[in-house]
Amino acid sequence: MKTKTKFICSNCNAVFLGWQAKCTNCGNFGTIEEVEASSYKTLDKDIVKTDVQKLKNINIDKDIRFITGIKELNRVLGGGVVKDSVNILTARPGCGKSTLLLQLALDFARKKIKTLYISAEESALQIKSRANRITKDIPDDIFIHSTTIMDDAIKSIKKTDAEIIILDSIQTVTLNEFTARAASPTQTVECISKLVTLAKDPNKKRAVFIVCHMTKQDEMAGLRTLEHMVDSVLLLEGQSDDSLRTLTSTKNRFGRTGEVGLFKMEENGLLEIENPSEFFVTKREKDICASALSVVKEGSRMLVVEVESLVSKSFTNYPIRIGDSLKKDQLNTLISILEQRAGFNLYDRNVILKVTGGLSITEQAVNLAVIVSIVSSILNKPIARDSVFICEVGLTGELKKVTNIKERLLELDRMGYKKAYISYENTIPKEIKNLKVEKSKTLKELIDKIF
Repeated sequence: MKTKTKFICSNCNAVFLGWQAKCTNCGNFGTIEEVEASSYKTLDKDIVKTDVQKLKNINIDKDIRFITGIKELNRVLGGGVVKDSVNILTARPGCGKSTLLLQLALDFARKKIKTLYISAEESALQIKSRANRITKDIPDDIFIHSTTIMDDAIKSIKKTDAEIIILDSIQTVTLNEFTARAASPTQTVECISKLVTLAKDPNKKRAVFIVCHMTKQDEMAGLRTLEHMVDSVLLLEGQSDDSLRTLTSTKNRFGRTGEVGLFKMEENGLLEIENPSEFFVTKREKDICASALSVVKEGSRMLVVEVESLVSKSFTNYPIRIGDSLKKDQLNTLISILEQRAGFNLYDRNVILKVTGGLSITEQAVNLAVIVSIVSSILNKPIARDSVFICEVGLTGELKKVTNIKERLLELDRMGYKKAYISYENTIPKEIKNLKVEKSKTLKELIDKIF
């Protein structure tokens, strides 16, 4: 008897009765593949059947989360790993995805929680070698399975009865019931669907972590559907030549989206940054030129950051403008404001900007610190190392208020800083004890006051 087949676009999952060169749904060429019609359907035995319940009658377990020994990860996930959650971790190659998840697996195993690490990219020997670099004592409750076949991985999950599943990575595994290649939309969607079914089983809840590749455009590879299927999407960022790594939640059903965890890459793995504000500020015994401090909001916490600048004579027609932690357009805008509203000529000056620690800055609250740092470099006059600048600077040269000013000022007061400069539009909180807060209306007024 002839096997019934269907033709499916590997890019958009559109179904056709016959093969054709171009998918009429998404417009791509050469993406239509032939699969067995029976294999395209999800088998009933894989579906966990549940009954209808009243919302108010559903019981929530008090112990709904696993609390890991990695505090920064707990913060990003909203207080720990939810027991029946499916989580995606994505990052550039070499950023530390596999290292972080292996550290997580070892942490769970030390707590006597059965953990299965499935790798389709590394052999068991390679994983053991990396584990020896991370820790001297490997616990008993961690299992390793190196395979590219998702069917075998599912058997291992059931055999070990693991509560924590880590898959590295979703683009390298395939299900035998589908003829599509690895990393195709059909395979990735169906493999994640299998893992979601296993995680949400009411009889055996499991937490799943999935590594997902990143494209050259620094976006998560695959269909947007993958993000909708899972409970959280975590983004690990950092440059290969820099030790700083930031872990951000771009989606989180169980906590705050945009929460940030801070790590530094060392020889023995990813280490948490225990005091972030001190990490991003240089300790000095005396005041120095071209260095200004500000407070930025990363997730739910306030970080004191240091902005350094270097202004030098340019011998070309087009001066250099470099800001490794600030968008170039934002830097050029602030330089134009400084020239037009404060009377400084920078048409023949190179301006180079750097944030200590390599943290990328997107908040407008750091605008004033950037400008003050540049002015200090031009005039060669130092800035008090216990002064902080928290203000957005408008195109008119006016100092504008920023959000969460109370939390920012209280954090500075707690850390022992002496003076903060803010906009006249902001209100000074009554809870401040020792911090002196000065208000200004315009950029010109503030520069004259400081220098």
